[in-house]
Amino acid sequence: MDNISISKRYAEAIYEVASTNDKVFEIFEVLNLLLEHIKSDEDFKKFLTYPIIDKEEKKKLINKIYKDVKEKPLEILDYLIDKDRLLHIKEIYSEYSKIYYEKHKKLIVTATFPKELTEEQKNRLSDKLKKLKSRDVVIQYRVDENIIGGGIIRINDEVIDGSIKTQINNMKH
Repeated sequence: MDNISISKRYAEAIYEVASTNDKVFEIFEVLNLLLEHIKSDEDFKKFLTYPIIDKEEKKKLINKIYKDVKEKPLEILDYLIDKDRLLHIKEIYSEYSKIYYEKHKKLIVTATFPKELTEEQKNRLSDKLKKLKSRDVVIQYRVDENIIGGGIIRINDEVIDGSIKTQINNMKH
């Protein structure tokens, strides 16, 4: 089974536990917090992924660092440590996010542009996408300097490619 399938199963199980305990948003936040911590602190990431370090030691550190977090979200992190799934936190968080936004009637949109957009541009894009899809949108912005101009919008499996490169290729054909 590939990582995405595994991550999806874990995300679904975590979401089910979260919704049963009315902690969906709290667990969403703690997964994001852990992911950001792992991204920003290489030593922390090494500690959590180092196989020789006992799982109980990892749990103690997580519980100490996140002592202000409520009990259920910490149990979820302990569960991920027990199952050796912290290496897949990025994928699990991504799948959990999809479930969360789908349940809350929001579309996840990935917008890729050659440079960072201004707040005004982001607001206009958000308004246009809300009108186009008749739903609230959550836009994840990415910068790809290989795009000459324009942008690429991904909404689930739909791609709106407004990049200059694609427009030139379309003119050629």
